[in-house]
Amino acid sequence: MIAIVGAGAAGVAAAVALQEQSVGDEVCLLGAEGVVPYERPVLSKASLTDPLAADPPPLDPAGLTERGIRLELDSEVVSIDAGAHTLVLAEGREIAYDRLLLATGAEPRRLEVPGSQLTGLFYLRDLADARRLRPALHASGRVVIVGGGVIGLEVAASARRLGCDVTVVEAGPRLMGRVVPAELADAIAALHRTRGVTVRTSCRPVAFEGDDERVRGVVLADGEVLPADTVVIGIGVVPRSELAAAAGIATDDGILVDEHFRTSDDSIFAAGDVARVHHAGERRHVRIEQWEPAQEQGRCAAMSMLGAAEPYRAVPWMWSDQGEAHIQMAGFDFDDADVVVRRGSVDDPEGLSFLAVRDGRLVAACGVSVGTGVARAVRPAQRLIAREIRVDPEELGDPRVDLRRLVRQRAGRL
Repeated sequence: MIAIVGAGAAGVAAAVALQEQSVGDEVCLLGAEGVVPYERPVLSKASLTDPLAADPPPLDPAGLTERGIRLELDSEVVSIDAGAHTLVLAEGREIAYDRLLLATGAEPRRLEVPGSQLTGLFYLRDLADARRLRPALHASGRVVIVGGGVIGLEVAASARRLGCDVTVVEAGPRLMGRVVPAELADAIAALHRTRGVTVRTSCRPVAFEGDDERVRGVVLADGEVLPADTVVIGIGVVPRSELAAAAGIATDDGILVDEHFRTSDDSIFAAGDVARVHHAGERRHVRIEQWEPAQEQGRCAAMSMLGAAEPYRAVPWMWSDQGEAHIQMAGFDFDDADVVVRRGSVDDPEGLSFLAVRDGRLVAACGVSVGTGVARAVRPAQRLIAREIRVDPEELGDPRVDLRRLVRQRAGRL
């Protein structure tokens, strides 16, 4: 039997891929939540703004059980006996496996400061979190978002849409500091400010104040107190790799896997947010916390479990809707680029984008637009990265050059 621990994007994609290959083995998908696997991106958007929001769409509209996949919900795996090829569940039951995929994902990083036990503090990762946060936002006047990353900014936009007085507090010098260039971060901040969001960077929360056990303010390092009825904390995530580590599987900021998603145990694989995978194109280990790459990794891991996969070299792509601002990113780091090319502006139909070139090849792209126009730059950039096509920075920065046509022209010469 093939067991999959984790019923998120990676786990479901792997289960479906295995079933489609008609492997002959039983596929058992174990999810810790008690609900059918669902799409998480809506949790920070429609699931918050609609007071009568329906549950998010299922990850597999065709139905996992209808496909013949054994789906076990509300099933928390507490340990792995790698030698005996056995999983132990919280209820004490054991499940034997021949091959195992760990797709346990990640969990919110906690902010442990004085007052962190007060009510009115929220994290957002799963459907239960969204169900708790939604009524609080609908009832709140003043909302403080701690953390200026993707989740924090999406929640900020949703809260503002509900009419809340919203302040984003970011400890770093700019929003989305780990993933976008400073100039793009400034443009994103400007779009949020235009919508009425207060953005405070280089501000570090050190405590929460409250009365009657409920939060009433966020204390900053300089002593200032920001009034708050609701606080949402989004300061990143940490991989859920404890199961693997306890079973003696190699970990380092996630579960270490090779380019075929195999762990240090030949019968155990890992994919998604929890996996630190060796990327064949980048020639280094990377851990990617993004929705679409998690699905791609799940499919790749499934093929690897069947002995049929190519080395992992997919170029990650992600999007974020923050009110009217639509953000897309593809590729890897901007930090070691030789040249970063700016293209367009926020007011253009194609939006504002930045393209990073290293050793004559595109390695990363990101941008923002009002509407989805920035896809016309970032999506073809993703293909240029994947095909390792040599590029001219001046050509990339010329708004008269259609990047989609450029991909077609250059790809035909390969």
